[in-house]
Amino acid sequence: MQAAAHEQPGLGVPDPLIEVHCLTEGLDILPLKDKSITFHWEFMFTRPLLQPPDMIAQHDAPERIAQLVDGGSLRTTLAAQLGPIDADTLRRAHAMVEDGHMTGKVVVAGF
Repeated sequence: MQAAAHEQPGLGVPDPLIEVHCLTEGLDILPLKDKSITFHWEFMFTRPLLQPPDMIAQHDAPERIAQLVDGGSLRTTLAAQLGPIDADTLRRAHAMVEDGHMTGKVVVAGF
């Protein structure tokens, strides 16, 4: 694997012979070839645009996610919720992300 593959944000250095499911565009996945990685790209609008016979799957995935969330086995990545939306709150949220030590997502809400 070339060193450049290690530097791609979000790509990391996966173990060989695994499956990767991706929603992100613009990744150079060729460096993963030597590890025999199975790579799946998912475009969330494929079914609505092409209307294949399994259109119900567009409903099944969010339904399953809701079940996992309700059951507690899937949790949000929300780390902080700030408000109201104003200049001071936006500066605080931006500083939290810029710090580089944040795990999870920060949400700014409330007018």
